[in-house]
Amino acid sequence: MSTRNFKKVATLFLDSISTFKTYELFRYHTLIFYTVLASIISLDIVSLKQKVVDAPEILTVIGKITYLPEFLNSPFFSIWEALHCTIDKVAGVLETNRPDSENALYRATIKQGDFLLNRIKKLSRVIDL
Repeated sequence: MSTRNFKKVATLFLDSISTFKTYELFRYHTLIFYTVLASIISLDIVSLKQKVVDAPEILTVIGKITYLPEFLNSPFFSIWEALHCTIDKVAGVLETNRPDSENALYRATIKQGDFLLNRIKKLSRVIDL
């Protein structure tokens, strides 16, 4: 980990989980913690799910480590859909749109106003007949 080669570190940690016996160096919980952190950084989402999220060795310990289950499972839930941004592929930029309560109220008012105007137009057509 000190050389920041997280892909190699994740592979070595994942290989050593099932045969870990050196409790005098550090606890098994610590090995699981570092394995999860290195794996999240270096593995793709499919490999992460197969090798870490569904691994029985990790599942037995992960609940005892504070905040680690939420951190590990966050890529698989809708936490990533909560980002308010659009990708402009032509310009190659990421444009953020952070809606606040004032903008949400404005948009809701415009939408309700459009709906009301359309209803009034339909009513006026019916009355003119």
